[in-house]
Amino acid sequence: MTVLGVGGRPFAFNSPEEMQKKIEAYFNYCDEQKETIISDKGNIKVIQKPYTISGLCLYLGITRETINQYSKKLEYAAILANAKSKVENYCEENTMSGKLNPIFSIFSLKNNFGWTDRIEVNSNSQPEQLNASDIKKVLGRKGKQGQDE
Repeated sequence: MTVLGVGGRPFAFNSPEEMQKKIEAYFNYCDEQKETIISDKGNIKVIQKPYTISGLCLYLGITRETINQYSKKLEYAAILANAKSKVENYCEENTMSGKLNPIFSIFSLKNNFGWTDRIEVNSNSQPEQLNASDIKKVLGRKGKQGQDE
């Protein structure tokens, strides 16, 4: 019996174990792919194929939307969460060590993993309260400063 997926299409994987094996094969494939780059100054650098969400999708033969649909299924959720965490960790660590472009990493982490820029505001502190006398003093000083110039 074929279980149908989104839109009546058959699922790309018959079991969570099948998906797990294919995901492990993707990461092994990336680890094995090495490229040697020689800079203008003659420096030699060997880099591995990076882990990416789009690369994972291509290797699995599915789209990002399909990954999202699988992530909603209990039996696949943990497998995909771990795979996404591995891609996220790769991006974070390699950016911090200077191996990846920080601008692209920021883009990727925000768009693929929900990272955000945050400004924390302390809402426990109360703004300074000025009374009428304080306001007159401040305004009086400003008026005198303008006259002195």
